[in-house]
Amino acid sequence: AKTHRGEVAEQLSRFKQRNHRPNRLRCTWPYFAGFFDAEGSVGVDALTGGLHLEVWQVNPFVLEHLLRFLHQDGLKSWHFYQGNSCAKLRCYETATCKRTLERLLKNGLLVKKKQAELA
Repeated sequence: AKTHRGEVAEQLSRFKQRNHRPNRLRCTWPYFAGFFDAEGSVGVDALTGGLHLEVWQVNPFVLEHLLRFLHQDGLKSWHFYQGNSCAKLRCYETATCKRTLERLLKNGLLVKKKQAELA
């Protein structure tokens, strides 16, 4: 019998495959906080001081689920982009970036906590 840890590791491995379509992915703010810690970035434009957030992933279907989750929560300034080697979610609207970071901080953001607090 597989352990829970083994099952989670196997699921994460499948997510890294470009064509894996997760059929029961439940997006929540704690899930997105962990995902953002692993795959996201916080940036500030040197000229304008504008804030931007990005999340990169090989598997576009996972990001599409996250995009629907963000839009359902009223964060409509997030957009999906598909590149040759990976897909990404981007937000360049500062107010939406700040609202997103506030929610991530309230829901367990750890690795990028300092960056989020400074933004």
